[in-house]
Order: sequence, then structure tokens, then C-alpha cells
Amino acid sequence: MRTELPEGLPLVCPRCRRRDDSGWHMHTLAVVETFALDGDRVREGVLACVSCAARYPIIDGVPLVMTELAGYLHSELPALLEGALTPSAEALIVESLDGKEPFAQLIEHLSIYLDAHWGDHLAPPPADGDGGFAMAAVVDKLRARAASPVAYAVEIGCGAGRAAAELARGARRVIALDSSIGVLRRTRRLLAGEAVGFARRTSSRHAALATVSAGELSSPTIDLVCADAHDPPLVPGHYDRVVALNVLDSVRAPSTVLAVLDRLCAPGGELILSCPFSGPSGFDGPDPDRQLLARLRDGKQLDASYHIEDEDELTWTLRRDNRCKVNYRTLYVRARKAG
Repeated sequence: MRTELPEGLPLVCPRCRRRDDSGWHMHTLAVVETFALDGDRVREGVLACVSCAARYPIIDGVPLVMTELAGYLHSELPALLEGALTPSAEALIVESLDGKEPFAQLIEHLSIYLDAHWGDHLAPPPADGDGGFAMAAVVDKLRARAASPVAYAVEIGCGAGRAAAELARGARRVIALDSSIGVLRRTRRLLAGEAVGFARRTSSRHAALATVSAGELSSPTIDLVCADAHDPPLVPGHYDRVVALNVLDSVRAPSTVLAVLDRLCAPGGELILSCPFSGPSGFDGPDPDRQLLARLRDGKQLDASYHIEDEDELTWTLRRDNRCKVNYRTLYVRARKAG
């Protein structure tokens, strides 16, 4: 991250932020210590609140900003400490594990989602040779929005970063947030223009080396943050384009996250969601998509109502390995917040 946070995109302290009848009370974060630099970027350092002095680490260029930081660091220790091994060595280690260890789960997650986000930038290409990748249909939708540029965009649940890269085509600045530091460390390198090697799963516990590069999609205008989607360290009402792809059915409190997305969206701004409703999305019954659309239209439990500008059913195919794919149909919605 930059030695100074980008103008117009401050991070705020989640520990001392509060809301009362008079509105939000919040304080910004600033870089107070630098341990390692990459040019004008902080690779390792410390952010601190200008009011309560709460401290948040910067690891491999990514700030970790969350209220329950100690518990998070304990659970994510393997992802924080790994990185010294080559992808080939990682693959050998995973072959010896039973797949339940945090390290093995991280390597499998990276295999699936680097493929899903960047399958068209992968070498060697996927073994099935179909040339497709999970995000292809969503990428087409996001790429079209570059024709209507905005100042500030945010993505909640950015994962391996493809949507954030597409958003950067039509936004002056993008903040991309995810709760997985293991994934964000690779995403940061990808979006900085580096080629990233990883152990791509081939079958069972076996993997082969693959390399992904963002190419022309690398961008210096994207800032990554490791944080909780339920309580992001972001300024409410500040973002002209707010995106959350396949997030609502993968969080512990979907209604809370939907309210967060609404809160981040500026009046008259654009909310872009997708959801396959394959997990507990908070919208139950035979027509969860209808429930979500109704919630947006009537503004129930939100700050405002929304006008649906685009509604579609898109294909989302995740490859687990060369012999296993999972096909989803995901609802895609682009909605305009009342001004």
C-alpha cells in the first residue's frame, strides 16, 4: 500500500467508529511505522488510528484492518507465514497432507479461484481446452460499465482480483476488500504486474505448476484491504460503484453485509451483485432471487430503495481439478440507488 493513503479513499478505524442520532463518528488511519518499502509502497509496516491509536499491520503490501485482529491472526497464521516455498514445493507438501489442514485448504482455494478469475490469462491453459473461465460472463458485464466511468468504486469479497481489475477500467480509484490474506498476497502481486506461480490441482491431491499474469489488467489505481465484509473500514456513502460477487451466500450474516453494501453506496450510485444462492444467503424459500430483488426495490432494511437497471442469469463454473467442475447459475443484478 502507499505510504500515504490515496486522496478521497481514506481507511477508518473500526474499533472506535460509532453511529448515533447525529450520524457517524469516525477517525482515519495513517501509516506510522515502515519496516520495508517497495518504491513508494509499504511492504511491511503499521497503520494507526489518529484518535484511539489502535494499530493494524501491513503484511506484504496489504493492510489488515479489523476489530478482532488477534483472533484473525491466530486463525490465518499459515497464510501469513507461508510464501517462501515455490509452487512446486507447495504441491509436494499438499500431496502428503489429508486436505483438511489450513495450508492444504489455502493451496486448493488458490488453485480454484486463480483459475476462476484468470483462466484466460493462465499458462498452461486449462487441460479441458474449452477456453472459458468462471468469471467470463460477469467480466463482460463489468467491462461494459467502463463506458460509464465513476470516481470511486469498491468491491467487497474481491478474492483473486479480476473484478477489481475490470472495475479499474471505469473508475479513478478502486478499493478491493477480502478477508483472506493468503489470497490477497497473490492478488497484490498480480495487480502490480507480476507473474504469479501456483500449484494448480490436477486430480486428487496432485497438482502441477501453473502461472498467471494480469497483463494489461494490472493497475496502480487499486488498493487492497484485508478486512471483514460485515464491518469494513470504509467511509459510508462514498462510492459511486459498489460490487459484491457471489458474497451474500458465503458470509455469516448476509442481511448485515447487504446493509453494508447499501451504506457504502453514494446516493444515485450503482450497486452490482451476483449470487448463486448455493449457501445460506439470507433469502430463503423457492424464489430467493425474487426476495433479493424485492428487498432492493422497496429498500426494506436499507437506507434507500433501488431501481433495477440490469437483471440476468449467468453461468459460473468452478474447476476443482481436471476431472471435476461445478456449474452454477448465478443471479446478476445492477441497481441504481435513489438519490
